[in-house]
Formats: sequence, C-alpha cells, structure tokens
Amino acid sequence: MTPTRTLSLAAAALTLGLALACGRGKDEPVDSDSAGADDSEDVPLTAEDMPADPSPFTLTLSGGWNTTLTFDQPTCSNPTGSSNLRVFWRGSSHVAVLVLDLLGTYEGAGTYTTAADGARVRIQEEAGGSGYYFGTTESDSIEAEVLYADEDIAWGTYTVSGFSDGGLTIEPTTIPIWCPEFT
Repeated sequence: MTPTRTLSLAAAALTLGLALACGRGKDEPVDSDSAGADDSEDVPLTAEDMPADPSPFTLTLSGGWNTTLTFDQPTCSNPTGSSNLRVFWRGSSHVAVLVLDLLGTYEGAGTYTTAADGARVRIQEEAGGSGYYFGTTESDSIEAEVLYADEDIAWGTYTVSGFSDGGLTIEPTTIPIWCPEFT
C-alpha cells in the first residue's frame, strides 16, 4: 500500500481548458465528457509532509481507572532490520505511559490490526502510584494506520475499542502515532 495525498490541479485544468478552447475552431463541439474531470492526483507522501506535533493530547479514562491523562513526550523504536514498532507516549507529569506495540509484523506504512497483526496497546501507571495496568486483548479492536514511515520518522494514528484487561474505556479512541525520530 502506497500512502497518498491529494493535490489540487485546478490551475493546470484551467490552463488546459483555456488552451483547448482557444485552439478549437468555432464549429468544433465541446467535449462534455471532460467537464468536471478529476482534478486530483495521487502523490506519494514524503518526509517533508510530516504533520505538526500533535501533543499535548488528553485521554479521559473510565471504568477501571477514572482519570484524565495528558501525553506530550513521544518515544519510538524500530530497531534496524526489525519487524517491531513501539510508539511510547509519556506525560511530563510522569503519571502514566501509553504504548502501541506492533511486534513481529511491522513493515512500514500500512494498516495493522489486532486480528491480523497482533497489534497491542497498554496504559500503565508509572512508579509511585497504585500500580494501574490496562492492556488490550485479542477481543479488543485496534487499527493502526501508519501513513508514512522511513528509517528516521513515522506518523499516523491508531484507534482502540477499549481495554478488556481491566475494563477500561478511553475517550477519544483515536491516538496519534508521531515519531520524529527512532531511538
């Protein structure tokens, strides 16, 4: 799967339309099938397309742990030659960590799920708290969409249905993948 973006070609279409109109004789019919033609083109993403840092972002937890957590420090690892990706978010207050694991199935940009790829997510309270730990299981739905990845950076999002291990729900359910570097 090649990630894409849509670029407007309206100026090119307008120029082409004017050139065709000016070059057509007064008795030649207008091709009505080309009216409203697609003015977009699929272009592969590049490292220059990396979006702005999505942090800080806040998750509201309910069920097994009723709290609000803010995350603003991403750490990502994808060892050279490895089929593993770990996206690790921590908040500056060091209350908890939020981790996405794609272990043994990661191949770069693409879509990864719990069922097909063993995608896992966990929220874990850091030292000094009550020891809260919530992890997803096979019955939870995770869909990670890595929009762009190379040896230096990656970005995308993942969606988590909930955490069966501990009965936790989160809001929002879509979380950023934002790796400005790999460690």
